[in-house]
Amino acid sequence: MGYTGKRYKLKPEAVERVNTVQDVIIARQGLDLTRHIQDVVASEVRSTSVTVTSAQILDLDANPIELLPTLGSNQAYDITSVCSYINFNTTPYTVNSTKIAVAVNGYINYEDAICDAFVSNQDAFYKWGFSSNAPIVSGIGGSAILALSDGTDLTDGDSPITFFIQYRILTLN
Repeated sequence: MGYTGKRYKLKPEAVERVNTVQDVIIARQGLDLTRHIQDVVASEVRSTSVTVTSAQILDLDANPIELLPTLGSNQAYDITSVCSYINFNTTPYTVNSTKIAVAVNGYINYEDAICDAFVSNQDAFYKWGFSSNAPIVSGIGGSAILALSDGTDLTDGDSPITFFIQYRILTLN
């Protein structure tokens, strides 16, 4: 049967049913979009910077410095990069075989074994390397801290150091 040229008009209740179905489809797509946005935000690479004073650096053995806050119990940090910039004042730090580390929940992720980032006598920028070739272990639900990994204090030094950290927050199911 071909087109007869007749026009049909939907009854008001039929139009309402169509609108309701469309609203449900739009709402479902909106939920999917919301979930997608949440997934993208959760997996995005974030960055932060933390400036540490010379007094904090000299007291690092007794008081580690929190670089990233404590996460929830089902989350973990994936730290992808650590850099530091020393804004040299007048006195370089004296290092006594100290190893300085960025650790997450007690597990060392990045370590400056020879303290290049601290002994400079001029303004300098450093990109830190992974602590080893072994898999990086990151505790769940912890914070990221700057700490001495061999228990020896730094002495002297009067320069602030800014740390630049790139990371993702992973939600573990």
